[in-house]
Amino acid sequence: MPQVYRYDRNKLKFSQIYRRHGKLHLALLWAVARWLNVLPAASSAALTRPEGLKRLDPKEAPEDARRALGPALAEAAAAGLRVIFHYAVLPEGALGAQELQGSVLAGDDLRFWAVIGWVRFRRGTQVHTRTALKCRSRLDDGRILLTSSARPVFDAPPEVWQLSIRDASPSKIIEAHLKRLAGIPIAKIVPVREDRLEYWLLRQMQETFDHLVSTGCLVPVSA
Repeated sequence: MPQVYRYDRNKLKFSQIYRRHGKLHLALLWAVARWLNVLPAASSAALTRPEGLKRLDPKEAPEDARRALGPALAEAAAAGLRVIFHYAVLPEGALGAQELQGSVLAGDDLRFWAVIGWVRFRRGTQVHTRTALKCRSRLDDGRILLTSSARPVFDAPPEVWQLSIRDASPSKIIEAHLKRLAGIPIAKIVPVREDRLEYWLLRQMQETFDHLVSTGCLVPVSA
């Protein structure tokens, strides 16, 4: 059985609380409740470390995932990207999601690649879904340039230069990422290799998870 982790509410910064809830008044209520010590230290959300990716036929994806991914994939294709493979994250419950699937894309511009992800998760008694595009580039010194339409809940690992443009369209995210790349010498950007994208996607998910464990934001749950 995979090790289960939960968020340590005492280690979360207010900015992380705000990004997690998305509304200032909810974040303030949450912070006051923590200050009054009326909330348990560990959250109820159970998370496991992502350990693998399963390649999927697009027809295997849930209907609501296909509906959500379709327009984003079409817009990314219009921007010159093509699907390399579809995937699901293993094991079930990885990163606290009920389901976590997506598509990996690349194009003729070998300076970057992209992921359009779809996630279904539970918060309290409600089930939510979310779709986001993330463009990634790797530099020769190990740093990762990341431009995303998702709201980042947690601080990224120090080697990740993250820019979030919440709810921006795929074309806007790609345009923003290319502007960031324009300021970096081409010799410092590691060219994309399609045969290594599965490895890099899983590795970056794992490094982000391990960063949250090392900073104490995630704590293991005893059996």
